[in-house]
Amino acid sequence: TLPIGIVDKREISFDARSLISVVKASLGRAAAIDLPATEPRGVSFDALNQQVVFSYNNEAHNLSVAGERLGALLVSYCIRARIPLPRYSEKTVRVEADRISIMCATHYHDPPSAR
Repeated sequence: TLPIGIVDKREISFDARSLISVVKASLGRAAAIDLPATEPRGVSFDALNQQVVFSYNNEAHNLSVAGERLGALLVSYCIRARIPLPRYSEKTVRVEADRISIMCATHYHDPPSAR
C-alpha cells in the first residue's frame, strides 16, 4: 500500500573509506559499540547478515558490528559534522554490499501549511 499524506525520504550513505574516517573521528563513541580505540585498517560489508566487519592489526582481529548498532554512531557523527538529519523522522539502517546507509522518512499525514 502507498503511504498516506506526504513522505519525505532521505538517505545518507557511507562507503568503506568514509566509514573508516567516521570511526577515526569518533574513537570515544566507537568504544560504546565495543570497537577498539584505534583506527580500523579495513572495513567490509555483510549485506546478508546486516553487519559491518572491521579489521584491525591482523586478520585474527576482525570485529563484526550489527548495522543497527552502528547506526547510532553514524547519527552522532552526522550531528557533530552538521550533516542535516530530520529530527522527527523514522530512521533505519541498511547494510549493502559496498556501503552502510541511514534511511530517514518523515511522514506528514496532513500537508503542512504553505506560506
